[in-house]
Order: sequence, then structure tokens, then C-alpha cells
Amino acid sequence: MFVIMFLFTGSIVAFPTFASNYVPEGIPVIRQLKEIQNNYNEAKVEIEEIKRENDYIKQQNEEMKLENEELKRTIKEIEGENITEYQTSEGIDPADNQIIQGMVIRFVKALYRGDIETMKEMCNDEFKGKIANERTEILFSNDGSYVYLNDTNVIFTQITNVAKEGDVYYVFVRLNDGIYEDAADYQLNFELEKINGEFLISFVGKDA
Repeated sequence: MFVIMFLFTGSIVAFPTFASNYVPEGIPVIRQLKEIQNNYNEAKVEIEEIKRENDYIKQQNEEMKLENEELKRTIKEIEGENITEYQTSEGIDPADNQIIQGMVIRFVKALYRGDIETMKEMCNDEFKGKIANERTEILFSNDGSYVYLNDTNVIFTQITNVAKEGDVYYVFVRLNDGIYEDAADYQLNFELEKINGEFLISFVGKDA
């Protein structure tokens, strides 16, 4: 009898599922096993449901992120060029935004044509002095480095909407001059100021 009881008790401990299914529920330990098993099953179902909800929320967030990116990106015509515009800030008045974007595109085209005089017309007095009078060289940074640009086709790939901080207006243009096949884009960072109601370029910086 002792051996039978030992084997029976051992089966309950070693195989709780077996015990809960085949041993009468009147035994206290079986009732506890049943409750534990039920609680475990309920918790498992809840965890699976939470996981499904998290996956759904994650998917929704990804879709919203993509939608927001699309809303920030539009293709617009500027000075005869179809350019992808990115909304990187709240921006300024749309009319002023268009004027400034048009100016920087004309500036870049003049740069590639070697039209120094047209470039100077768009700049304030200080920046005019930083534009070389020979060939198509222009000072792009304060460290004295120059970039030589030949007269060639230029491809405008991106432009940001115009941002304003204090009295300075900012707009960034990405372009490719097509000189070398598969060459990477580079970026020109423009700063402008408004003098007597007219926007004038005060600085141009070059980024990779």
C-alpha cells in the first residue's frame, strides 16, 4: 500500500497534467494543480493577445511614419526644374519660400555657367567680396578652400523648405553635376538675409 501511494503521489508531482486530468478533483493538491493550470492557460492567452496588439500597434506606427514622410515630401517646379522638396521645418510664408528657392536655383545655374555677375546680383555686399572674379571659383567655407566648378549639366535632386532663425533664412539644395558617372550627390547650404525688402545670399557652404 505504501509503495502504491508513493507511486501515486510521485505521479502527481512529476506529471501534474496527467494528475489534473485523471485523478479525482476532490483531492486538495489536484484542485490546486487545476487552478494553477487554469491560471497559466489564462495568462498564456492574455500574453498572446498582448503580443498581437503590440504587433498591430507597431505596424500602425510604421504605416503612420511612412505617411508622415510622404506628407513631408513633394515634387515642385522651381525655375523650370522638377525638384523634390522636403519639409524640414515649419517654414516661412509660401510666397517668400518660393522666391528664395528660385533664387538659390538660379544661383547654382549661374555658378555652373560661370556667370559671376549674375551670382553677385543675388548676394549681399559682404558675400560679393568672397566670390572670385576669375573663372567659376567661389568661396564655400570660411577656411579659405575653393571649389572649382566647370560649365556642365547639373541635376537638382532635393531642396528643403526655407527655415528662418532670427534674421537669417536657411535652405539646403542637393545636386549632382553629372561630371562623373555614378558620382554621389553633394549639398549646398545657403544662408540669406532680407535687406530693404529684398532677399540676398550671405553665405554658401558645401557638404558631402
